[in-house]
Amino acid sequence: MIVVRWFIGLLLMAGAFAVSAEACTTVIVSGKATPDGRPLLWKNRDFWQPQNEIVYSDRGQYPFVGIANAEATRRMRMGSNTVGFCIENSTSRDLEGKAANGLTNGDLITLALESCETVADFQALLDRTNATGRMTRGNFGVIDAHGGAMLFEVGPTSYQAFDANDSAVAPQGFIVRSNFSETARQRLPDDAPQPIEDMYSGKRYRRAHELCLSAHQAGTLDMAFLLQQVCRDVEGCHASAFNEVDSDADPKDRQWITGSTLNRNSTVAAAVFQGVAPGEDPRLVTMWAILGEPMFSIAIPCWAAQEGVATAGNGPGKSSLCLAAMNLRQAFYDSSGTELQANNLDQVTSALKQVEQKSIARIDALTKTWRDSPPTSRDLRQQHDQATELALATVTRLASDFPPPASLANEKSTGQILIDFPFGEKIGTRLGSTTDVVAALKWSGGLTDCRTHNGSMRIGRNDSRAATRYAPLSPPVRIRSSASQPEFTPRGWLVAEIAGWNLTGPESNERFRFGLSSQPENALHTAGVELERTSADRVRLSGKAFGNGSTAIEGIELPSNHPGPMTLVLQIDKIEGNPDEGKFGGEYHVFLRDGESGDFVPVGSAGRLRRHRNGNAIHLQTAGSFADPGEYFDLGRIYFTTQNPLVTRP
Repeated sequence: MIVVRWFIGLLLMAGAFAVSAEACTTVIVSGKATPDGRPLLWKNRDFWQPQNEIVYSDRGQYPFVGIANAEATRRMRMGSNTVGFCIENSTSRDLEGKAANGLTNGDLITLALESCETVADFQALLDRTNATGRMTRGNFGVIDAHGGAMLFEVGPTSYQAFDANDSAVAPQGFIVRSNFSETARQRLPDDAPQPIEDMYSGKRYRRAHELCLSAHQAGTLDMAFLLQQVCRDVEGCHASAFNEVDSDADPKDRQWITGSTLNRNSTVAAAVFQGVAPGEDPRLVTMWAILGEPMFSIAIPCWAAQEGVATAGNGPGKSSLCLAAMNLRQAFYDSSGTELQANNLDQVTSALKQVEQKSIARIDALTKTWRDSPPTSRDLRQQHDQATELALATVTRLASDFPPPASLANEKSTGQILIDFPFGEKIGTRLGSTTDVVAALKWSGGLTDCRTHNGSMRIGRNDSRAATRYAPLSPPVRIRSSASQPEFTPRGWLVAEIAGWNLTGPESNERFRFGLSSQPENALHTAGVELERTSADRVRLSGKAFGNGSTAIEGIELPSNHPGPMTLVLQIDKIEGNPDEGKFGGEYHVFLRDGESGDFVPVGSAGRLRRHRNGNAIHLQTAGSFADPGEYFDLGRIYFTTQNPLVTRP
């Protein structure tokens, strides 16, 4: 078994950004358990959105710094404010209660950062919102500048508090949580307790507890330990996690898989909050923030009083530091994005380690002087900017030194064709009778005039009103599972191979669109590619999206008579550009290839999707008359794939 050591212990990590609900691991540490008497708080954030950024806000009673999804400033996922209050959470869906409205987990964190000074303030906030109800199910860890260190298991209308300073609750002075609650476990019958190892996230809980217990006994349960060892730990990646197919290969060529470790294949950010002792300046509370997978990024110090964020931590749209860490990860993944290639990983982790340790040592020395001579906001911002710039330069250089192998960079993403209508039936077959050769699906809805003709579907319409047919998409395009749709894909490509068209009749009202729909039963569409005849000799190609928050893609003009083949691609991505708040969420693109070969070219720039609309079906829609003499529109094939049709192998 190969061992790559970063700080101490194994630090091997596998995978790409798994698409999952928020599933984090946290630790709350009382000052009684730390060597310097100052409380600590840690969170590894596991989520489907890999693009995270640091946010500074002064819109509430207390300014704060926090970590949130890129472009999402309304809902924080962790943070600290200028009076020393720090908060984070992990999802725990086993908490009882129902609430149709009210604060979400992110809303509650933001409101607490804006208004709370102490743990008692946060508990009072929970008391007030118990009556009104919250859309919360989570374990919330909080520390303050007065020695408070507590864990709250917060449901929609109730909560249970666990005090890390209470030896009866936390004998060693720390509390660990992953994605289950003790509140729910206490409801289980005494004769049927569920072992922690058998619960979802139980392995992460057990591992974090073991690490903290060992450090507490050794007197080393401090900020550096949480940041450099717990945060990036992948213990559990034992021989059973190897790819057994290559069991005889050189150890450096082994592949590693992490799914239940603390540093997971879905970890997108992390933070360790270094508190202050009672009586010290609360502005010295430091948030050590990691953007991106901890294994491939560097922690940077942040203070709520620094009055801003470095551009690399929160630039226009996205964080360049987070993107650099995402790029670096790609060099160590297989094409599926789930298996880590161990070769050269030790060189990368060693380089990242050296930069981070120097930053920790510098800030530790400065903090000791700041306790006697308080820093200005400018002093704090200068240190934050300097650390961020160095982190960005280091991660960017490593991403350049270790690019993805050509076999991975040029390889099509793994996936499959989910729907494929090649229209190979005999001439005259109606659209509703054609067959999907992959899943044997059928079209539903109108368009009864459309029939096959020489290996294509010839669009024929005598009615100018719009008519639509649908075919269900399984798995659908979305970013979260549901009871009815446990499997899903976050992105895909809908491809229409057009054999040609001639739309030169006297009435220039023809329109053809293909795309994805969210609720076909209610005619709620998500996005599509549209060809619309705008004059006697012109057809306009554009992208359309539907619902509040969506935007169109500016089109291009094409001739109304185009007898040759053309391929149009609708690319849908529910992760890219999705802040998980507000009206928009995700992007779509339109690509064109004129002829049977050659490169695809983009049509316009990316368009935005409505956040709550998904791809649960594909649709074909036509409007206007396609029945004038000599007119035709032949669709040669339409298919949906999770492979990238825009990329060709060398």
